[in-house]
Amino acid sequence: MYETLQEQLTFGQEMIKAARTVIGREALLHQDFSPHCWRQPDETLDACWQQGVGEQSFDCSGLIIYAARKVAGEQAWPDQLRHVRQLAAADERETPGLRRVTTLGVGSLVLLRRRWTLPDGGNMYVAGHIGIKTGDTQDGVPILLHAATGTRKVVERPMRTCKNIIGGLVLDGAIFQATRASTLDD
Repeated sequence: MYETLQEQLTFGQEMIKAARTVIGREALLHQDFSPHCWRQPDETLDACWQQGVGEQSFDCSGLIIYAARKVAGEQAWPDQLRHVRQLAAADERETPGLRRVTTLGVGSLVLLRRRWTLPDGGNMYVAGHIGIKTGDTQDGVPILLHAATGTRKVVERPMRTCKNIIGGLVLDGAIFQATRASTLDD
């Protein structure tokens, strides 16, 4: 684990640098190529690893995976974390290197809710989008680097509203890298 907050921030800043190299590339809506992942995220993992994780196109979680792999190494990302809902539900004990935060700093992963319309017409809010916080505007609005489904591009811009933020995560790349390396050696 990182010894200091500065080391943690450095990893987040390195992820930002990696993600900025793909600004302007195509953003995919994950459900367009894997329509069942909202209901069965664990059952669609294999198909979902085939698209949206770079080099030319990204969905929101794919951009996070791409940036983390560029910083910590290709084998650094846990195979079981492909969807934003899996990231939101991940447990620190089961996923070493992933930590929940209540204060979103530069380099934090920002979890956003989406409304999911149920078959009976009701609504449910679920973790439905993720991006990397790169800073704040002068008015304190978070600036997010993410695969924007509205523009279908990877963008970095201020959020329109903060009401959909449901939490944040911080990645410790050193632990991700060490954990994955030890499982590969087994």
